[in-house]
Amino acid sequence: MNDQHGLLAGRFPLVESRSTVCEARRRAPVAARGWLAGSLLAVASGAGVAQEPTIDPVLQRTPEDWIETMESAFRNLDYDGVFSYSATTHSELRVTQQRGQRTLGFSAGLSNTKLATFRIVHKVVDGVERERIVGLDGPHREIVRTGEEIVYVLESGDELLNLGEAIPGPYARNLMVGALETGDHYRMEVSGGGRVAGRKAVRLDIVPVAGDRFAHRLWLDEATSLLLRSELRDTFGRQLEMMQFTSLRLGNEVALEDLEPSVDGVRVTRQAQHASGFLETGDSHWASHWSPPGFRVTRADSRQDPTDVDVLTFSDGLASYSVFIETMPEAGAGSVTSRNGATVVLTHVASCDSGDHLVTVVGEIPESTARQVAAGFCQGP
Repeated sequence: MNDQHGLLAGRFPLVESRSTVCEARRRAPVAARGWLAGSLLAVASGAGVAQEPTIDPVLQRTPEDWIETMESAFRNLDYDGVFSYSATTHSELRVTQQRGQRTLGFSAGLSNTKLATFRIVHKVVDGVERERIVGLDGPHREIVRTGEEIVYVLESGDELLNLGEAIPGPYARNLMVGALETGDHYRMEVSGGGRVAGRKAVRLDIVPVAGDRFAHRLWLDEATSLLLRSELRDTFGRQLEMMQFTSLRLGNEVALEDLEPSVDGVRVTRQAQHASGFLETGDSHWASHWSPPGFRVTRADSRQDPTDVDVLTFSDGLASYSVFIETMPEAGAGSVTSRNGATVVLTHVASCDSGDHLVTVVGEIPESTARQVAAGFCQGP
């Protein structure tokens, strides 16, 4: 399948240099620095009044404030920008299958980086959100959203046309943080600044307390809180995914005509689907015996793909994963584990009172977490 589709379906450690000011101070002659310190001391003493230190207003805002305004910026600002998205694989593909008393296994190392570039145009017109996303690499693909209606403009013969309801949705939705309730599961802090796409940015670190989820590093536009760059890192500190704007226009610079598709093509219309908040466990006839603390069910439905498949989606407001449960195929199945960027795909054969089932976990969680989730699934009474 085309790499761009994999990047669209997905979502998102740097060694940072010293600031120009710190570097200049380091190189300054000792005598000059002493003169400067003495001069400042003399000025302060001459004033005769203790001066209150100036507090950077950026540092006065809490991480929760930044997250809240970031959400608003995504929905309410007019912006037109180009961003790159990369996903790096740091894992192995492992396949095991039971044959009688023997277990056969296969393992292959995976290590590569995929990169794609997109243009996104977002504008609020007469109170209605409008958005257009264009893939700038590979086949020409556009996603045009007006309110809750989504139109995919694809070339004839595009393999995405075979995905039906599984066609990936607007990428910007994947960049947004949901109703994040950090509780005891994340530690958030404003940890510095920088520049992204020529704009001053503030850096926000969201670090998991335990090893059952990934860490996020966000750079938000200091003036508007729009997300300019995001990194997703594993429990070893390795970068899994990265999104970054390379150019950005805001406000009146965003043209209304740029919301229209640039080419004719096959058009597929969908209605945007949103999670309707947290669900009760009883809303599904499947029971999870274990899930990471803080994750709750946000969606439960059934599909025919082509066999009957029950799907449960879990989220903690920042990360999410889905569990697909189906009756064991007649041909049998084995355990498969793979990772693309931050997204793990893990299958597990569950032996339940109702028979054997194939459980597949797909989401932005560590492999060890996905394995525990899969092993904890069985059909309830």
